[in-house]
Amino acid sequence: MFNAWKATFWDPNAKRCWVDAASNRTTYSDFWRSAQEFKMIIAYYRKTGLERQLITDFYTGFTNTYGTNWTGNAYNDDIVWMSRACLDAYYATGEQPYLDRAITHCEWVRTHSWDGTYGGGVWQQNQPGQAYPNSKPGYLNFQLAEMYVEFANIYNNNNYAGTASDFYN
Repeated sequence: MFNAWKATFWDPNAKRCWVDAASNRTTYSDFWRSAQEFKMIIAYYRKTGLERQLITDFYTGFTNTYGTNWTGNAYNDDIVWMSRACLDAYYATGEQPYLDRAITHCEWVRTHSWDGTYGGGVWQQNQPGQAYPNSKPGYLNFQLAEMYVEFANIYNNNNYAGTASDFYN
């Protein structure tokens, strides 16, 4: 199944995935879809040991498109999805830049979007004129909590553990 997906959606020249691969291949995946595709590639590698180079290639294509600073994305959940994928890439490859990217962006989301409204947590969006002005989704905040637990375990760092606790409480 993975090989069929790759043959249909993967563009090895752009190092990106097509959204409209079944029709005319004119549109590449957006930020959020790319994060999900990256997670799938990493999961495939972790399960099979195959396609290690695809992790590097995909990330290269992603950063060629979106850069390594994703704070211009108005959606915190998009940033956190890609940060989660980078943390998974770190576990799969042991390469520090993936972990650094995950921590940098989780910290940015937390410091720029956390407040005490509704008992705490981060907002879905981080810029004025938001489409979801009252949204602090559980999937976003709990994913951040889980990632901070993992950061605490990786670094044996109580500050990260405290941040995780803030999200859980």
